[in-house]
Amino acid sequence: MNKKIILIIITIIVGLIGMLVLISGLFNKKQPTILDDTTTTIELEVINTNIPSKQKKAKKVVKTTKKKITTKKVKVASYSEYQQYAKSYGNYDDTQMNCLINLWNKESGWNPNSYNKKSGACGIPQALPCSKISKSEGSNDWKAQIRWGVKYINARYKTPCNAWKHFQSKHWY
Repeated sequence: MNKKIILIIITIIVGLIGMLVLISGLFNKKQPTILDDTTTTIELEVINTNIPSKQKKAKKVVKTTKKKITTKKVKVASYSEYQQYAKSYGNYDDTQMNCLINLWNKESGWNPNSYNKKSGACGIPQALPCSKISKSEGSNDWKAQIRWGVKYINARYKTPCNAWKHFQSKHWY
């Protein structure tokens, strides 16, 4: 195999590992919150098999290359933690909380890393634009996203059920 094929295979393997981590998080109903980046160096031996046929005795040509891969360390919080925090922060009863759950299930699936490529909305409440969740509050922090979303709903719709009714008729809130 040539060097390009080996690098493609490694890229595919790293991608598959990332997908498995994401899928396992979905089945466990947990979403990652990014803590920091770590760089890992992998050494590969690339064997050149394209040796001209004129050589009577073929020699293995071995090169060592280094490939840096950035990985993310994550702390996992569950959807129930997100929902308990929202219920407590919003001081919602079960009826209002069910409306909020329905709304944010449709908007982001309670994924704090959710991003809508068409509109640019992001986070659990799908803030539009993302900058509405201020950097001082920590736009990558799921608690900050929930606080912003609860304040937005209370200010604009008064209750999550009113926001949910609006969403059902307009497909946005």
